[in-house]
Amino acid sequence: MSLVNDMLNDLEQRKAQQPSREENLDWLTTQTPVAKKQSKAIYWVAALLLMAVAVLVYQQFFSTMNNRSNERGIVTNTQQKVPAQAMKAKLVKEEPVLASDFNSPQPSRETNKQISRAEKQAANVVAVTPTPQVNVVVKAAQKKVAVNVVPGEQKIAVANKPVAKTKSVQLAPSVKRVTPPTRAKQDSAAYKSAKRLLVEGDVAGAEALLQAFLNESPRAIKSNVLLLELLLNQGRLDDVDVRLQSLQGLLSQSADVRRLQAHYYVLSGKSEQAVKLLLSQQPDLKAETKYYELLALAAQKTGQYAVSIKVYKSLLGFDSSQGDWWVGLAISEELYGLKANARANFLQATRAGRIAPALRDYANQRHRALAGTVNVYPQTLELELHGG
Repeated sequence: MSLVNDMLNDLEQRKAQQPSREENLDWLTTQTPVAKKQSKAIYWVAALLLMAVAVLVYQQFFSTMNNRSNERGIVTNTQQKVPAQAMKAKLVKEEPVLASDFNSPQPSRETNKQISRAEKQAANVVAVTPTPQVNVVVKAAQKKVAVNVVPGEQKIAVANKPVAKTKSVQLAPSVKRVTPPTRAKQDSAAYKSAKRLLVEGDVAGAEALLQAFLNESPRAIKSNVLLLELLLNQGRLDDVDVRLQSLQGLLSQSADVRRLQAHYYVLSGKSEQAVKLLLSQQPDLKAETKYYELLALAAQKTGQYAVSIKVYKSLLGFDSSQGDWWVGLAISEELYGLKANARANFLQATRAGRIAPALRDYANQRHRALAGTVNVYPQTLELELHGG
């Protein structure tokens, strides 16, 4: 207690010794002057603002980090949740971009922000979590990855893929196999060439061409037929006989060869053999009119008038404009005793559309000569003629 009293006494003495002017001793009390209170308030406000800024920066930093983590999770989770069977567009290396990839719904602003962040992250290397069927590593220098997040739908669109340069594959040139022409085609070609020469009047050239071809193909039917007709028109029966002897095996196969053999018989005075040969086979009349015309003529020469009349009537039933057939029919009827019929058919010959002038004059002459005649039927052949 004495120590305390000494301290108080000392304090009183000091107060008594201080000058009488008034000094500001407010700093010893708990009350602060007004000016000092204002400056301290400013300091406190500044401190609070700094703290608020620090808190905001701290929150922004952690928000950015969380967003980056979430964006990586979106790429990974999206790739894992898309089933392999639902992926319609397979990510194939060097596959061209389809226009349908850009027709997806437009993302919102928030989604665009996420896309921009994802593009920034793809500046280096973005690795997509591999699935059982797809394993893609997209490099920013080669491809651009955009993640579109649409409500109710998750889709990964890969755009701006480089177009693959297709390698041109040179195939070996196809060698077209040229099949040599058959004997029939060669025969037709030689026949046409020889006919052309005959039209031009080069008979010797046509014969030489046919002879040369037949030396290599002696059984060519068309060329043989044309050569035989050429030889028969020239009356070279010996050459015809030699040629026909080499074609005996074709008589049953070719109506033209039979016709030419029969023609040779007629010119050689063997008309009966000609009729027998021609009657051995009877081809279609419309296709072989020359065949039946020769048969009617050969039958007429051998006195087989009934056969000749029947064949001529068949020919005229097919083509009634042939004047020479009307003349042949009229001659056979006149020789057979049917003179009235013959006179009428001579008149038909003069009216026919196709007849030689000399033959028309002969038909007119016979028509006048047979005026007033009647038919006289031989008793032995009357039934056959009426039946035919």
